[in-house]
Amino acid sequence: ITLRAGSRGPLPVVVILHGAHQSCAEGPDGMSSSDFPCLPGWEPVESHTGYRYLAERLAGDGFLVVSVDGRPVAPFDHTARPFPDGAEAGVSTWMDLRARIVDAHVRRLVRAGAGETDPGVDFGVRLAGRVDAADVGLVGHSRGGEGVVWASLLDGPRTYRVRALVALAPTDFADRVVPATVPFAVVLPTCDGDVSDLQGAHFFDRARNSARTQPLLQVAVHGANHDFFNGVWPDEWGLAAAGTFPVDPAGGCDPGSEARLSRGRQEAVGAAIVASFLRGTMLGDAGALAALGVDARPPDAIAGVPVTARAQEPTARRIDIAPLAGSPYDLAQTAGGGRISSAGLAYLALCRPGAADEGGEGSGTDGRSDACPPAWPPQAQAADELRVGWSAPGGRLALALAPRPVDLRRADAVTLSVAPTPPEADPELNGAGSARPFSIALVDASGRRATVALSSAEPAVRSWPTLTVLGTVRVPLSRFRGVDLSRIARLELVFDRTQRGAVLVTDVAFTR
Repeated sequence: ITLRAGSRGPLPVVVILHGAHQSCAEGPDGMSSSDFPCLPGWEPVESHTGYRYLAERLAGDGFLVVSVDGRPVAPFDHTARPFPDGAEAGVSTWMDLRARIVDAHVRRLVRAGAGETDPGVDFGVRLAGRVDAADVGLVGHSRGGEGVVWASLLDGPRTYRVRALVALAPTDFADRVVPATVPFAVVLPTCDGDVSDLQGAHFFDRARNSARTQPLLQVAVHGANHDFFNGVWPDEWGLAAAGTFPVDPAGGCDPGSEARLSRGRQEAVGAAIVASFLRGTMLGDAGALAALGVDARPPDAIAGVPVTARAQEPTARRIDIAPLAGSPYDLAQTAGGGRISSAGLAYLALCRPGAADEGGEGSGTDGRSDACPPAWPPQAQAADELRVGWSAPGGRLALALAPRPVDLRRADAVTLSVAPTPPEADPELNGAGSARPFSIALVDASGRRATVALSSAEPAVRSWPTLTVLGTVRVPLSRFRGVDLSRIARLELVFDRTQRGAVLVTDVAFTR
C-alpha cells in the first residue's frame, strides 16, 4: 500500500494486479515452481512488489495505491490440477479468481475507510476517512490485465465505483467486452515475447463503435517487452518478440539493440501512460488525456519513447463514416448510406480478421481469396479494415458521408485508424521501415475541395519492424479551408505522397 505522506481526506484508489509468473524460486533443486504457499525451502516470488515505481508515481499524484498478491491463482495457471472444491482449472476459473481477489481487496479498503478496525481490514496504516469508494481505478499486467477487466464485470451490488481500467500487455483468453461506462486504456509492448501477438488490442476492437459513454485508448510502446513492466521479473531470456521467430539477434527487439528499452526507460514510459490516463479520467485532468491523444493529436513519443497511439471518443461525440463494424458489410456503402468509390488504385479490399472464424477470410474487389495481411508477422488488431494499395501517385478512395450533404459545423476534427501493411504482405508496394503518408480531402456540395497532407512523421503511417499496429490520425477541421462545412458531400483519401504503397484504414469518423 502506497500513499503520499501527510495526505488527508478521501483519496481516489488504484488497485494493481500482477500477472502469471513462477510463485516460488530457488528451491532445493534450484528450480522454480508455481505452488502457493511455497513449500519449505523455497523462496516466494513476490510479484506484487514489482510495481513500486508505478505506485510511487501515482501516490505522488494523490492516489491511494494497493498492489495485491495474486499468487493464490499460480498453482492453477500452470497445471491441470483442480481447485480444492473440485472445479477444473481453466480460463473461467483463472480469471474469476483474479477478479474476486481484486474485488475482495477493494471491499476491504472501503471498510477500512469507513472506520472499521478489525484484523480483516488491517492494511498496516490508518485509513479511516481516506478512501474514496466512488473513485476506484483498476490496473492489471499480463493475465492481471485481463483479470481487472473481469473484476469490472462482476455481477452484484458493489460498495465502490470503478472509474477507470488500464491493462498492460494483457492476455485475452475469453473475449470479454470492457464496460461501456468505464474509460479503458491498453498498453501494447511491441517487443512482447510472452503475449507476442499483442492480443490485448482486441479489447479495444471489441469495444469500439459500440454505444460507449467513455473513451478508449491504445498505446503501442516501441521497444518495450513484456516483463519489464514488473520490477521483480527478469528479462524474457530470449523469447521471440512480436513478429520475430526465431529470435533475431540483429533485430530491434534483441536485448542488445538500441531500439529495445532498458528496464528504467520502460518503467518511465509505463508509469507516464498509466498516471496520465488515471489523472485524466479520475481526477479530471483534460491535459493529461490530451497528452495521450484523447481528443487531441496523438503523441509521437511519451517519456522520450516512440509510441503509436489510437483513441476513440464516446459515441455521442462521433459521427461515424466508415466504422467497418458489424455484419454483413461490403465495400459499397458508408455508415450514413453514402457510396464508397475508388479510382486509380492497385486494389481495394475489405479485411475481416474474424471472418475466418465464420467460414471465410475476407472479401476483395480484386478477386483475392484472402483480403487480410498474412498471419505472420502478426497484426495486433482484430478490427475490420479497408486494405488499400496504389502503384502510382494519385489513386483515391472516396467516402460519401450520406445520400445528402452533411453539416459538420459542430464537428472539430476528422479521425481515422491507419497502419501500413507489412512488407511481407505487399513487397512490391511497401518496404521495411517505410512511411506511407497520404492526403485527406473534404469536398462540399458545390464541388469545392480542401486538402490536408499528412506528414511522414505521423506514427500511424510509419511501418514498424516487428508488427502491424493501428494508430489514430487526427486532423482539425480548421485546417480544411475554402469549403462549406455546412454542406460536406464526401471525404477522400488521396494517395499522392508516395509512388506506391499499401495501408489499412478503419474507423473513419468526425469528432465533436
